[in-house]
Amino acid sequence: MRKIFLLLLLIPCAVFGGLGIGQDQSPKGEGVNPFELLGNILQTENNDLKLLLEENKIEEALNYFNLKYQENIQQNQQRNEILDFDSDLIEKLAKKGNQLFEYNGEYINLAEEGKNLLDEININNWEDINTFFEKSEIKISHYNSYKVFIAEPGMKSDVIINLETYEEELKIKLIEDLKKNVFVYFEENPNYLSEYPLNLSEITFDSFEENKILDFCKKPVATLKAFNDAFSNSLFYSDKDKINNCIFSKNIASVDNFKDYYTKINSYLEEGSLSEIPRELLTIIKILPKNSQDFDYNFSDTYKFYTTQGSIDKLDQIESKFKIVIIPKKANYQSKTLEKGSKSSRFHVRTDSFPNPAYANAQNELYNAQQDSTRNAISDTMPKNYGYGTVGAFAALLDIALDIGVSSNLGSAKNNLNNTAQYIQKPVYQDYEFRTSRVNTNKIFEADIYFISDKNKIMYIPFKNSSDENFDLAFDVHPKDNSSGYFKTQEDIAQYQKEPLSIDLENIFNGIADDSVKLSKVENISVMKKQILAIQTKPKALDLPKNITKANADKRFNNVVVVLAPDGSTGTGFYVAPNLVITNHHVIEDSKFLEIKKYDGSMTFGKVQKVDIDKDLALLKVESNGDPVSFFNKDSLPLGSTVQIIGHPSGLEFSITSGVVSAFRKIDLAKSGVKVSLIQTDASINPGNSGGPLFLNDQVIGVNVMKLVGGSAEGLGFAIHYSEVIDFLYK
Repeated sequence: MRKIFLLLLLIPCAVFGGLGIGQDQSPKGEGVNPFELLGNILQTENNDLKLLLEENKIEEALNYFNLKYQENIQQNQQRNEILDFDSDLIEKLAKKGNQLFEYNGEYINLAEEGKNLLDEININNWEDINTFFEKSEIKISHYNSYKVFIAEPGMKSDVIINLETYEEELKIKLIEDLKKNVFVYFEENPNYLSEYPLNLSEITFDSFEENKILDFCKKPVATLKAFNDAFSNSLFYSDKDKINNCIFSKNIASVDNFKDYYTKINSYLEEGSLSEIPRELLTIIKILPKNSQDFDYNFSDTYKFYTTQGSIDKLDQIESKFKIVIIPKKANYQSKTLEKGSKSSRFHVRTDSFPNPAYANAQNELYNAQQDSTRNAISDTMPKNYGYGTVGAFAALLDIALDIGVSSNLGSAKNNLNNTAQYIQKPVYQDYEFRTSRVNTNKIFEADIYFISDKNKIMYIPFKNSSDENFDLAFDVHPKDNSSGYFKTQEDIAQYQKEPLSIDLENIFNGIADDSVKLSKVENISVMKKQILAIQTKPKALDLPKNITKANADKRFNNVVVVLAPDGSTGTGFYVAPNLVITNHHVIEDSKFLEIKKYDGSMTFGKVQKVDIDKDLALLKVESNGDPVSFFNKDSLPLGSTVQIIGHPSGLEFSITSGVVSAFRKIDLAKSGVKVSLIQTDASINPGNSGGPLFLNDQVIGVNVMKLVGGSAEGLGFAIHYSEVIDFLYK
């Protein structure tokens, strides 16, 4: 390093000595800078370039700069620094170089030509524009081959700037003209794009106006295909789809058979010509049911098909090659109990505390450690003679180790006691059993599906789909039992019952295409509408008892049902409408679903629709229909009238007891301050009769609710007055 430093000191001295400058001399004349002279010696390129410029050899100077520019690049790859040309010299070269182009007639005339072409852009001057682009690219490329204009970008020639500007403006106007007149040009000459000056792959059109697409779609299929092929990379994706739809529509315009029609659609989807089926080609019309349905329906493949809601009266307002009309006939569910049982479990009663033996041991350990520490502390206060030499040193070390050990044992004993629980917490559990049920819910959907062509050719198929699920329910689970979390709830059943059932349209259409599904013919629109009207106005069929001809059976038994409460108790109910059963609120309590047993022995389910706690009434919607009662419809009910009760006292199903109307009372049933009108009767009312009907002949005058017991009271039964019941039903 010292040698290099001395060398650097010697270099200027040698230079100055060579110039005749010593210790007692200074530069003469106009002030020669020795470091500038040194730079000229080390960088001869500056002198060479300067000489060429002074001799006005501009083109040679430009080429010389190119040569040195490349050498600089190569040398910079081998070392970190290199002496560059003087910046003033480069600027001077750029100015003189630009003058070569700015005074060149070819460049000036070409720029003027570009300016004139901007005045009007149309298909007739595409050839001239193409020629201009070719010449301009050559001239600009030649100019850019001189690296001085890259080294000094701010020194670009005005004539080159003009050429580049005219090029860009011409490209913009060419694209605008093509977007504006693309359909007109294509109609005049489908091969016109071979003359277009620009590369179409670099151009993307904005979406065209709807009317332009529709007008162009009137052209022959061959023209539309050629257009799509020519502009495959330039068209907006939605416009390309629209033209593809036009091509497809024209290809199948004469097809009036849905099987062939859908087969062609599928082929277009598979080859990618269609990403989805446009509504002009195929529309799915969902007709909402007019009769009662338990759940809705939907479609599993809405991304592919256009679907809409509609009505039969407005089908003609929907424009589509084929209209698929879904007419629901049935959307109902049925639930049944598959099995009942019980499950052993336990619940947490309390937590008992017991002394922890480990805590007593820890106390003893701490006491012993404290005693050791005390003895050690006393020992440390007494004089000690360890002796001399190695033996004495070793004895001293042992004493120190003993101190450390005693201290460590004391700390460990304290930590052990702090970390040991004084009492052990032991949970106490109570064994018990809760009831279980496995309930199956089956959902059935039926519909007629009509296929209507734009020429009113109509076909149809009946459709049926179903699904079912099992639900494991638990009843009477103790609130502190956490082992029943895997059971479902009645709310889960309700949610499943309301969920829409899905229709797989693609599967249906594919079945038609491969002949596994057969279509039936419908004569005309009028016949179709009559069929649909018959479906929509058909009353819900009554699920009447199958076995009602038992010997001496009272026909009123068909009105009455057994209500099986979740807690295992039994109550009574009766039909007030084909699918509605009324009973007492205290029979159902907080249940959402209840099992219902009909007189024919069949089992069904009822779902709570509404309750009135003050009146002790509850209304259930029942899955299996029955025979509804008639209510007493006169203003006055004579005392002493003979009445009968039908119910299930103490599990004795469908029992009849008789009595008379004794009186009319107003009693606060729910202890809420609300008094309810009741009928007092001496007809026997026992557990199991609650919620059943009180009959006067064949008409219901009340809902049995309770009897007074205790003391010497006899024959004090009560039923909720029919006026209160009717008010509850219609409120």
